[in-house]
Amino acid sequence: MAIEPYRPHFLLGLALGIAGVSLWPLYQLQWISYPLLAHRHLMIEGLFLSFVTGFLMTAAPKMSSTEGACPAEIWLSFSLILLSGVLALSGFPLAAEVLTAAQIAALFFFLARRMRRRQANPPFGFIFVPFGLAWFLFG
Repeated sequence: MAIEPYRPHFLLGLALGIAGVSLWPLYQLQWISYPLLAHRHLMIEGLFLSFVTGFLMTAAPKMSSTEGACPAEIWLSFSLILLSGVLALSGFPLAAEVLTAAQIAALFFFLARRMRRRQANPPFGFIFVPFGLAWFLFG
């Protein structure tokens, strides 16, 4: 049985969330400079996006009766989020944002492929997923 996408993504989100929160004690100890951009990126585009990606990559195929995520899709999305977090921590916020945009585009593509081949219609509320991802990308 293939691994469910939520498993690695939820663990990644937890790790990035811990890293994002840990920046503040390090700042208070004056070991690092003011970490606002890295904190924001790790919490929103790391923790939150990891959970959203893991959920959607697991639930959408089941709700639409299509094929689940293949290992390459899981690895790609995991890698984009992880590398984005590493770049944010390393002081490259623009590069981190570009990788986040690439991850959202990959998630759009993943969902569009499943919806085009669907055997069942997902719940009505799924119609808001593309709007939510677009808001995430452009917000």
